[in-house]
Amino acid sequence: MTILKINFHMSNKSNPTSPLKTVRSNPSSLNETQLRKLVRQILLENQAYLDSLLDKIGTSGKNSLTPEELQYLHTHSETGEFPPIPNTPEPKQTKTVYEGMPIVSSGTIKMKFVFDSYMTDWVEHKVIYNGDFYFDNHKFTGAIYCNDSSGKEVFESANFKLTKASTSQNQIFDKFFEPGDDLYYVASGLEKTINKFIINEVLPKL
Repeated sequence: MTILKINFHMSNKSNPTSPLKTVRSNPSSLNETQLRKLVRQILLENQAYLDSLLDKIGTSGKNSLTPEELQYLHTHSETGEFPPIPNTPEPKQTKTVYEGMPIVSSGTIKMKFVFDSYMTDWVEHKVIYNGDFYFDNHKFTGAIYCNDSSGKEVFESANFKLTKASTSQNQIFDKFFEPGDDLYYVASGLEKTINKFIINEVLPKL
């Protein structure tokens, strides 16, 4: 018979780095059904975290793990227990732009990004900023994708689609474009300028 040991982690908030929304409760106050759900939730959360550490080792080696991650693996391998998932220290708050606030380019080309929301995935080390990108007064909707596996957000790519077809009275570079056309296709030749705006002016404010 295998006995599964679980350390119940008492907290009044969710783990900010967890891909699962976790609610911690006092096990003694739960009925059998609620306790089963809590145990299953903890198992799923810890298995996902454990898999992410093994993937990290496979990709970057054991030395890429933090002391907290190493301790978690050590405790689990030695005792078979699932210790509390260590919280990743929250970065210093530097955000100056909130939902609906535009970030306007300081360059000669008319560009701005209007932030809407963001998502994080600690398993894939992704940070995604959703919003609207305006290029030459044309609106594109999509997201900016960053990778934070190094502990610092690094720009990876941007994916924005034109929301409204251009007309003879409202054109970009005297060409016609359809809804769904990609920003980089519409602004062909100015990809570096767009990326520079995102990296140097947009991301530092988010």
